[in-house]
Amino acid sequence: MVLDDLEEGEAEDNNEVDNKDGEGEVNAECSILGLVNMVPILILVDSDATHNFISKKFVETMGWQVEDTKPLRINLGDGFNAVACGKCKAIKLELEAREVTIDAFMFDLEGIDMVLGISWLAPLGKMLIDWGCKL
Repeated sequence: MVLDDLEEGEAEDNNEVDNKDGEGEVNAECSILGLVNMVPILILVDSDATHNFISKKFVETMGWQVEDTKPLRINLGDGFNAVACGKCKAIKLELEAREVTIDAFMFDLEGIDMVLGISWLAPLGKMLIDWGCKL
């Protein structure tokens, strides 16, 4: 997912999200389970996403307040565009006994509850990842 600021009256553009394979299924090997207020949340870690996103359905279920934002146009990994509106601030997310606080734009996600993008990954610093060890 990639996000862009828009002129007044138009949705923002150039934000990217890719949470599905070619068959419309979530890539399970890219997802992790976390907790928000002791509620399980399925998370996709996506280094191609510029921002963090949270499912509109999850936000509504939790009854959270949403800060109004300008519409953000999102370029999805499958080439389609969508629009996100609203942001949840200071979400306390528990990942493997470690608590992090994030902001996330509200978006209609399917099959997952949250996308953690570069805005979450970048502060983690340098990492060494050997994807070949998965073979």
